Amino acid sequence: MGLLRLLFALTIVIFHTGDIFGYRIFNSRLAILSFFVISGFYMAFILDRKYFKKKHSFKLFIVNRFLKIYPIYWVSLLIIVLFGVVKYLFNAGGQDNFISHFFQYSTHINGLAMLLYSVNFITRNITLVVNSDYFFKPDMTPGYLLVQQAWTLQIELLFYVLAPFLMFFSKKHFLLLCSLYLVLAHIVLANFISKNQIFLSAQFVYYLVFFLMGMSSYRFLFGFLEKNKAKQQIFKTIFGAAVIIILIYNYTPLSMLSVTPVFELVFSFIFALFVPIIFSVTKNFKFDRFLGELSYPLYIIHFIIVKMFVNFTLVDTNLKKLMIVTISLVISYSLYKFIEFPIDKFRQKRVASSSE
Repeated sequence: MGLLRLLFALTIVIFHTGDIFGYRIFNSRLAILSFFVISGFYMAFILDRKYFKKKHSFKLFIVNRFLKIYPIYWVSLLIIVLFGVVKYLFNAGGQDNFISHFFQYSTHINGLAMLLYSVNFITRNITLVVNSDYFFKPDMTPGYLLVQQAWTLQIELLFYVLAPFLMFFSKKHFLLLCSLYLVLAHIVLANFISKNQIFLSAQFVYYLVFFLMGMSSYRFLFGFLEKNKAKQQIFKTIFGAAVIIILIYNYTPLSMLSVTPVFELVFSFIFALFVPIIFSVTKNFKFDRFLGELSYPLYIIHFIIVKMFVNFTLVDTNLKKLMIVTISLVISYSLYKFIEFPIDKFRQKRVASSSE
C-alpha cells in the first residue's frame, strides 16, 4: 500500500500549496481518513503476525511505534523552532510566529496562568499526548501545535495504546463492540463532547471509528483473501483502479459530492473493504514499501517548507509550488535514509531478539 500512502501524503501537500498547473490529487479530508483506515488495518496485522507471540508484547509494540513516530517528528519540531527563532530575530513573516504569540498572550493573563499555559504548550509539542486538551478546548492560534498537521499524530498515538487490547476480543465480540461504538460515538459521545468543547477527546472519539474499520478489514477479510491467491489478477486490477481514481478524483463527478459525516463513513467503509486486497497485491514489492516509507516524513516536513516559502517569497507561482513539493520529497528521503531507516533496523532487531 506504499504507493497509495505516498499519494495520500502528496494530496495533503498539494492541499497546502494549492493546485499546481491546475492539478490536485484526490481530496485532503478523505486522504486523512484513509490514513486512519490503513493504520487500523496495519496495526491489527502486525500485532497478530509479529507481536502477540513475543514476550512483553505490549511494551515491545508501544516502544516500537513511538520509535516510528517521535524521532522524525522531533526533528521537524526542532526545525520549526529554529525557523521561528530566526523569524523573530529578523522580524520576518509578521505575527505568524509562536514567540510573538507568547509575548502577546502573556499580556492578557496573570503569571500563574501563563506558567500553566507554558507548561501545557511545551509538553503538548514535545509529547503530543501529555496535555490538558482532553478536558479543555486548546488555543488554536499559532501557539497550539508548532508542527500543525501533527494533530493526527496526537490521535494516532492514542490508537496505538488501545489497539493491543482490542485485538484480544474474539471476532464476534469485536464486531459487536465496533457496531455499538459506531452508534455511541456518532450519536451520544460526539454530541456530548461537542457541547462541552473537549477538543482532543472529540477528535479521538470521532476518528476511532475509521481506525476500527481498518482493524475490522484485517480481522474479517484478510485471512479469507490470503487463501484466494488464484484471484490475484483481479486484485491487481482493483489496485490499479484505486490508483487511477485517486489521481483523477477531482476531475470526476465524485468530486462534486459534499464530504459530509455520512459520506465520510460510507467512503471509509468501502475503502476498508478494498484495503486487504490492495495490501495482498503490494506487500511483497520492496519499492512499494519504500514509497510508503516516504509518506510519513513527507506528511510531517512539508508544511515547514510551505511556511518558509510563504514567509520569504512573495510571488505565488506554479514553479514555487513545484519547488515546495520537490524539496519536501528530497528532505523526506533524507529523513528516511538517515533517521527512519536506521531506527527501523533497530526496531526490527528488538522484535527478532524478543523471546516468544
